[in-house]
Amino acid sequence: FTRRGYGQSDHSQTDYSNQALVGDILGLMDRLSIGKASFVGHSIAGGELSTLGAQHPERVDRLVYFDSAYDRARAMELTDGAPAGAAPTPTDLASLAALTRWRDGVLQTQSPAVRDDIGQVMALGPKGMTPRTPPAVMLKVLDGDIAAGPQYSHIKAPALALYTSKDVADQVAASTPPARRAEVIDYFIRHIRPWMLRAQADFLEQKTCGVA
Repeated sequence: FTRRGYGQSDHSQTDYSNQALVGDILGLMDRLSIGKASFVGHSIAGGELSTLGAQHPERVDRLVYFDSAYDRARAMELTDGAPAGAAPTPTDLASLAALTRWRDGVLQTQSPAVRDDIGQVMALGPKGMTPRTPPAVMLKVLDGDIAAGPQYSHIKAPALALYTSKDVADQVAASTPPARRAEVIDYFIRHIRPWMLRAQADFLEQKTCGVA
């Protein structure tokens, strides 16, 4: 499911609150005559999963959080404080193929999933590949997620949360100068990983169905 304002969904909406996004999911389920479902969400989708599980237990069979069970109240602070990593050049942004090659290099992989993901979240325009989602929409979704907050203790369905280690900066391009690479990795270890461990502890304290 692609939320409003993301992917190829339009950007004409004004309400990007957590409740509005969850309402979209319930509306789709109703339209497709899906009474109950299992939900898997990555990243900021964790807020929608938590609200579904807490407020609409009759519609939820189970939940799986892929690096998404977080309280994002400090998200902007942590992001703003992070040292800049590698960024694509205008040449890298010239086409979907070029950006895919750059991203494969950063991730040190060659996966069709990388191209598919970029094709969903980016679009080719006069200035090259740019995000389909306007920054203002991203911020509204983040604000809605922060306002809703995790509600793990109210979730009755089985839930599994998986976290990345956050002890290495696995998306720092190998071509990054050694000093900058070390700076980014150090920031991850000192700031991002403790935030992740706190989120993991919060999930375990409130929801004991599973964490990995």
